[in-house]
Amino acid sequence: MNCSLRNDGSLFTPGEAIWTRELPGELHTRFLNQPDESKRDFFEKLEEQLWNSSTEVFHLMGEVLYFHYLPFTNTTAHKRQRIQQVLGWSPSPVYSWSLRANSARNSRISTSALSLACCSAKAAFPF
Repeated sequence: MNCSLRNDGSLFTPGEAIWTRELPGELHTRFLNQPDESKRDFFEKLEEQLWNSSTEVFHLMGEVLYFHYLPFTNTTAHKRQRIQQVLGWSPSPVYSWSLRANSARNSRISTSALSLACCSAKAAFPF
């Protein structure tokens, strides 16, 4: 994980650079700059906000959700299904993402890796 983030790489699709300056900016524009205040489900709104995005934006959003869920010790099958749902909307869906930290035995992430992830997110989303 540490190596992926240092090289802008994807946690779910090795070799794919998604933590670049440009992609988080596109995600910010599509997600935060287009608020949907309707009473619809979060994921219904998210799918509409990300509609017609690049493959990489969907993959980045899946990883953002993973980091959002990461501090919770009860990363349930439902949360993994939600991440898979977002990855499945992509023009090139990722159907079998794997991350060693996804298993219960390896779910503890090092403080330095989490710190690096937070720094990367702050740099990408400077608001």
